[in-house]
Amino acid sequence: MMFRSHNSQQRSITGRVYLSTTGNLVPAQIHWDHHGRIEQIQRLDTRTKDLPIILPGFIDEHVHGANGHDVMEASWESWQAISEALARHGVTSFLATTITAPWDDLERVMACANEFPQYPYHNLIGLHFEGPYIDPTYKGAQPQEAIRPIAIQEVQSIVGRFQSATVPLRLMTIAPNVPLSGEVISWLRHQGIHVNLGHSGANREQTLQAIAHGADGITHLFNAMKGLHHRDPAWSVLG
Repeated sequence: MMFRSHNSQQRSITGRVYLSTTGNLVPAQIHWDHHGRIEQIQRLDTRTKDLPIILPGFIDEHVHGANGHDVMEASWESWQAISEALARHGVTSFLATTITAPWDDLERVMACANEFPQYPYHNLIGLHFEGPYIDPTYKGAQPQEAIRPIAIQEVQSIVGRFQSATVPLRLMTIAPNVPLSGEVISWLRHQGIHVNLGHSGANREQTLQAIAHGADGITHLFNAMKGLHHRDPAWSVLG
């Protein structure tokens, strides 16, 4: 676990932490080095319950907005407002998530990410494209008109032009049952971009093929996807 502080002189924090297998919170002081790595946890000789609870920061890879703002606004002010709102609730890292949208709108998001200021302690660490390569039958709240078939060239073009963005594309949700999904999943993974499966009517075989191509996550499991059936286990790949 790493600690970050806006005060460069601060190297410790006092609060209640989990230090026992019983799940009890105990007062302690955590000390860290100048790299933010914990070097000592010192238990305190007190039973006070007035100290704040210290927990690892939350990581949110799927959030579309907060504080009255949406990622699709593609503006520094909106993204900063979202960032600050999430930080107040303990989210120390998050991926700004887009909806399924025309590529022009997604390019505006990427352009904003390309120029987004680098703050020393920023919690916005990347983008998550939810679509546009999803199954229309299981679109959920995603706009039907923006769903499109996979075109490898357009993915390579937009990723190539913004590969070194300040806020890079780190994750993409794709339906594994749409044509060319395996090819685009493999290409994205070779670029270091993770792929979630979602908004899909994929069966078990299609899901396993997507995993073999490098998909390594699922977007809102059991929502906006094909249901389970005793003759078609769909995404049931365990066992």
